[in-house]
Amino acid sequence: MKTFKKLFTVLAIILFAIISLLPARSLSAENDLTITVTGDVKGRTLSVYKLFDLTVTGTAEKPVYNYTWAGASEKFFSDKKYETVAKATDYLKGLENNSTALTTIAEEYYQYCKDNGQTAIAKKQGIDTTEAVFTVPGQGYYLVYDETEINETGRARAAAMLSNVTKNAEVALKAEKTTVEKMADKATAAVGETVNYTVTSRVPNVVGYDSYKFIVTDTLSKGLTLTDNTVVTVTIGGETYTAWTKNVTPNDGGTTTLTITFNPTEFAKLKDKTGAEIKITYSAVLNNDAATILDNTNEVKIEYSNNPTTDGTGTTNTDVIHVYTYKIDFTKRNTAGVALPGAKFVLKLSDGKFATFDEKGVFTGTVATKEEATVLTSDDNGNIAISGLKAGTYTLIETEAPSGYSVPNFEFVFTISQKLDENGKLETATFDYKTDENLKAAKGYMTDKTNTSASFAIEVLNAKEGSLPTTGGIGTTIFTVAGIAVMAVAVVALVAHNKKND
Repeated sequence: MKTFKKLFTVLAIILFAIISLLPARSLSAENDLTITVTGDVKGRTLSVYKLFDLTVTGTAEKPVYNYTWAGASEKFFSDKKYETVAKATDYLKGLENNSTALTTIAEEYYQYCKDNGQTAIAKKQGIDTTEAVFTVPGQGYYLVYDETEINETGRARAAAMLSNVTKNAEVALKAEKTTVEKMADKATAAVGETVNYTVTSRVPNVVGYDSYKFIVTDTLSKGLTLTDNTVVTVTIGGETYTAWTKNVTPNDGGTTTLTITFNPTEFAKLKDKTGAEIKITYSAVLNNDAATILDNTNEVKIEYSNNPTTDGTGTTNTDVIHVYTYKIDFTKRNTAGVALPGAKFVLKLSDGKFATFDEKGVFTGTVATKEEATVLTSDDNGNIAISGLKAGTYTLIETEAPSGYSVPNFEFVFTISQKLDENGKLETATFDYKTDENLKAAKGYMTDKTNTSASFAIEVLNAKEGSLPTTGGIGTTIFTVAGIAVMAVAVVALVAHNKKND
């Protein structure tokens, strides 16, 4: 019995010794910690590697950090001539203010682990949540690496992240989806009018890059004129930025491409500007081609670097801006529906000015008086075609009627209205008109709604000259006078006959 007790005591001592030599986490998971990765994680594949184990001693006011090798770090740093933990950690501490160098070390460590069979201690593929939570074996210095295959438009690979974990930690993924947005200061414009455009994006995370490609490409339809002399301004975070170049290229089909290329080396230095607004502004003028184009589009996209380890690039979705112009065909007819040539008109705008047009009826500008305005004359078919107008209210004033017809005693007032969807694209346009203050005619809709035309067709009627015929007027008088004359002649004849008989 005593022998058994002695044997039990010896075994207990041996078991206690073994347990004391085992890592704490082999007894319990109480020492496990979590790393929660936030940001643009959904759909990504993220892995976690450990570089150093860590024990924190000292006081809360003055902690002492004690690191030991973990994972593949000893061989990795030894190959870089940092053979001891002290040398390796001092080297890393010296890079505290050099985020690019730290990211490079992180990338190299990941590649070293991959090449030498060192697997990740935690990994999540195709993450379907808005954050990724990893359980890691206690305190330490960790690498979070984005292994996502970049195949989504507008997305960049996250830069590798190193994190000192002493308690449950949260780290923000250093990648955001690159986007671009464009706005115009008007959704409808007349030929010759200036449209002001603003393109906005944000500075991506450029940590880990020595050179970062960021190219803005803006394509304008043939109805918009932009030249090499067009003034372009760029601001980042509200401050003027000049490290970029501009190129204006005419294309086949009449479109024009504006390219803004940011200097790759200088752009990669914007590490402290991550998330700052990039704003590009410029102006374009609607030209005569816009007179026959309903939708004068302007579309922009950005090509950007998306992988700090390669020269790979991604491209944002294209943002499209629409500016609409309209044309109107007036037909001059009489009340019987017969076309009337030779009717003359001028067009007044809502601001009281009068319109001028070229020989094709394209709007060219405004003048102060009716006498200076372009006179529009109906052709042999009674037609007047004008184009290049923006949505708004106008007054068509007839100044001279065709021969044999009267000038109306009212003005033809009409309004072009457009309804846009949430993306600024035209849903419909209407043409309201009235011929006097007491009459508003039925609403007219576009007769043609295509990318080459936006037309309304309206008939303007003329009445004949002269007053309406009356009864009991001059016609009865003539018969009365004629009757009296006949009676007088009869009386004279009768008197003459009587005298002869006497």
